[in-house]
Amino acid sequence: FGFSALVPDSVFAIYGISDEALDSWEEKSVRWQDTPACMEDGPDPLKTKRLAEFCIPRGGGGMINVKGGSLSDFIREDTNGLISFLIVRETGESDSNGLAHGFASKEHPSARPPTLRVRCTPDL
Repeated sequence: FGFSALVPDSVFAIYGISDEALDSWEEKSVRWQDTPACMEDGPDPLKTKRLAEFCIPRGGGGMINVKGGSLSDFIREDTNGLISFLIVRETGESDSNGLAHGFASKEHPSARPPTLRVRCTPDL
């Protein structure tokens, strides 16, 4: 919220929830305080695995692609057909009022939500 040109480049980490018992959360009822595998100071290291990171440049906008062996391995190792991710901003506060980043949901009338696209490639 606010002016994106005033927000510095922001780094985010993607964590996979490795405890598959936590995959059954309900989209319409989950709240910040009861997000699966989250503790007060961040992702629970016993129930999550850091998979990748990405940067939203100052001013925001545009498509961001995230790739990597850890992300691919996490998807391959799934055994229950459900995968849950946490997106955590790692960039510290630079404004006394705090920073807020928003990601569109699938219900947004015009913006595209985060989308997981999987492309299979032959092993080399």
